[in-house]
Amino acid sequence: MIKYNPTDDTDHLKWLHIMISNIKATIEGAYHGIYNKYIQCYLDEFSYRFNRRFSKKPMLDHLLECCVRAPYKKFAELCI
Repeated sequence: MIKYNPTDDTDHLKWLHIMISNIKATIEGAYHGIYNKYIQCYLDEFSYRFNRRFSKKPMLDHLLECCVRAPYKKFAELCI
């Protein structure tokens, strides 16, 4: 694990600002606004997409594989 040292980088909040602006652009572009009730779901989706941004495997294939391997959940247990 790489440890971040803010004294090595004078602009240490640059990536935080980039991430916040990317999240805002994604939410405004895809959903045209958000409901506070579902904000964690929006952030979870953004995190999933961000973490897979360099993956060569098609997203749909990966998502289907995750769905098949994931444990069963009832509808009430989902992030809805």
